[in-house]
Amino acid sequence: MGDRIPRLHWHRSSFSGNPGQNCVEVACHLRKIWVRDSNSPNGSILRFSRPAWTEFLAELPPSP
Repeated sequence: MGDRIPRLHWHRSSFSGNPGQNCVEVACHLRKIWVRDSNSPNGSILRFSRPAWTEFLAELPPSP
């Protein structure tokens, strides 16, 4: 890919539980949405365009 990852301000999902559980963190930068596993912050990071992220969120089931 060769893209540099900018300095990002990460936000943890409001549905995340105690440390050590399944947690997702999201950051917005320019026209991209970045997503990572909070249990592995130095691991892989997914990057979405804003339209792709919006489409992804629209496909999620309603929260309980």
